Amino acid sequence: MTYYYDLPNDFYCWGQDRGGTFIPLISQIFHKILGFSAVLSISFSNYLVLLVGYFGFSSLFKNKTTKLLFALLWFFPPLRFIDLTRFPIGVQYSLLGISIYLINRIDFVNKKMIYNHLHLIGSILLLSISIWVSDLTIVSISVLLIVLSFYYFLIEKRKGINKYILIYCAGGIIGISLFIKYIKTFATAVTTNYTKFNNWDTFKGAINILKGEFLEVLSFQNDELFYSIYAWLVIVFCLFLAGSYFNNSFFKLLKSNKWIAFFIVDFFAIFGVILLSKWVYLNGMGRWYFVTSYISFSILILLLFDNLQLNGIKRKVATSFLFLSIVIGSYSTIHFLKFINPKSLRSQISVRSEFLSLGNIGIIGEFWNSYISACPDPLRIKATAHDKSGIRNQKLVDEVFAQPNLYVIKDMWMNEFPDTLFQFGYILKKNGDSFKLGDCDVNKYDKIKRNQVIKLDKFKYRASVSKTEGTIFILKDSIDLRNSYVVCGPYIPLGIGDYLLKFKLYAKNTEKDKSIALFDVSFDYGKTVLVKKELKIIDVSSDTTLFELEFSCKKRLTNIEFRIFNYGTADLLIEEIKLIEK
Repeated sequence: MTYYYDLPNDFYCWGQDRGGTFIPLISQIFHKILGFSAVLSISFSNYLVLLVGYFGFSSLFKNKTTKLLFALLWFFPPLRFIDLTRFPIGVQYSLLGISIYLINRIDFVNKKMIYNHLHLIGSILLLSISIWVSDLTIVSISVLLIVLSFYYFLIEKRKGINKYILIYCAGGIIGISLFIKYIKTFATAVTTNYTKFNNWDTFKGAINILKGEFLEVLSFQNDELFYSIYAWLVIVFCLFLAGSYFNNSFFKLLKSNKWIAFFIVDFFAIFGVILLSKWVYLNGMGRWYFVTSYISFSILILLLFDNLQLNGIKRKVATSFLFLSIVIGSYSTIHFLKFINPKSLRSQISVRSEFLSLGNIGIIGEFWNSYISACPDPLRIKATAHDKSGIRNQKLVDEVFAQPNLYVIKDMWMNEFPDTLFQFGYILKKNGDSFKLGDCDVNKYDKIKRNQVIKLDKFKYRASVSKTEGTIFILKDSIDLRNSYVVCGPYIPLGIGDYLLKFKLYAKNTEKDKSIALFDVSFDYGKTVLVKKELKIIDVSSDTTLFELEFSCKKRLTNIEFRIFNYGTADLLIEEIKLIEK
């Protein structure tokens, strides 16, 4: 998205009504201003935000050792949570982390300090951006407000609240609400089930999926050996912490440290929302959804360890055990990639750079094999998912077909390369043999002009229209067929180009000086007509007549209709309908 970033249309990921594009936005500084490649710009931006988030959360720890352990957990997460460094969840929590840092610096005693205002405005702005990045942040922000209020009024027993806090909070809520409402108007698709909750059956299904995954990991019934070892080590360390805090020291710590309370509640609140979410269930309870739980739980464990009162040797042993556990978790990712799948640490950008050897090309593939193939150089490589997949950017489709050479990737899409392929209203013909490139099965295709007879069974007819094999007969004397559209279809897509539509027909029993029928080409279910033309008596002969309509598609269109409006002034026989691209 960084290369094609276009506001206001791209405030959300292409066409979506969710997933704010904060990283592509700040990547414009590196890409458009400093001239870095799109991929490098994304990397700089993403890790810059993660780095800021790390400093925000690490400010909660007292010991340098704990800060180092958190750095490993944050930047080198274990296999199942590697999406922290790639998906928006890491970004939303980074913004939350720096917000917490700013909140901690607010001096509630000296209420007139200018820094208080700056810290308040900064934290509210960052939290608002995090809501744009991910709607799920609303849960964490709600938890944050509840916990802060609880400690402020009930634990610290403060009276009243600074009016500026109320003003800034109200302004933030109103501002982000209006902003979100505005940018959602640019979405081309509305996500269904995104805010719906599971019923009892789907909730049990979600529990069973998690239970199965959990048992699989603990019983080593998978290919993730080091991750399973890491899981057991975490359980052992959690039992050690529970035993260490078994007495009243935990409640004393909880009373004095509001951030421990926040991460406990945040963990359970978001975990509960994920379990109840129908959207998460329909997406297979994907591991990326639980990155939120990993972050909250990891920070909670480190906060408890950081505040644990241990003598010298016990702390060294506990620190060494925790360090070993975290390192094994971090290594689980490297081990899986190197030895299990894809058995290489070579980056996908490096792999897909092999496509650069083909020059300026367009690529069509399955969703996961499409856009990533253009990342090495979006200027030379244009890519799109196929027309039955999730098309994120319709403009890219036209750019793909504008390229001098077109290639198709069949992985995760087709078993074999067909001789002819229909895509986005274009006809593609296989050119030569397939080959391996960029770790994909690839074949060159050529776009050819349409010259096809449209099968008559692809059309819809009024009930009184007589249909025989290969013909359509519209009877003059049928009252039901008079002054109405009697034939519509075939509802096909057409690409950009100039076309000629030929009707091979025969008319008899005509009435003098009267038109026979109106033929048109339309889309959007007849709302927009590209061309219309009357069939008149002068147009027909005693023999078969070829009646033609010329039209152009200035953009790709779907559900194209060829319609016949019958006047009821002649018996009309349609023998063939042919579409020719000029």
